[in-house]
Amino acid sequence: MADLTESPILDPVDAKDRHVVVTAMVVRADAIVTFNLADFAAPHLSEKLQIEVIHPDDFIMDLVDLNEKRAGTAPNSFAACALVACYKRPYG
Repeated sequence: MADLTESPILDPVDAKDRHVVVTAMVVRADAIVTFNLADFAAPHLSEKLQIEVIHPDDFIMDLVDLNEKRAGTAPNSFAACALVACYKRPYG
């Protein structure tokens, strides 16, 4: 089996981060949550692989937008959410 981290479609992604993108591809994740937006070539991944690269702050705000009432009662859950590397949206 070929090493997917060497695929030309991943060339814009930093070599040290390609394994994360391959994992996201394999599990069909909609997004990668990371502080390191630049090394993941966010516009490229969005356009070519339909994988959104999201800053943890934006990820948390997306969770709040999905269910403001629950988010307001579970502030300790946000710390756990920041540790998520990849996630699949529960919709669409």
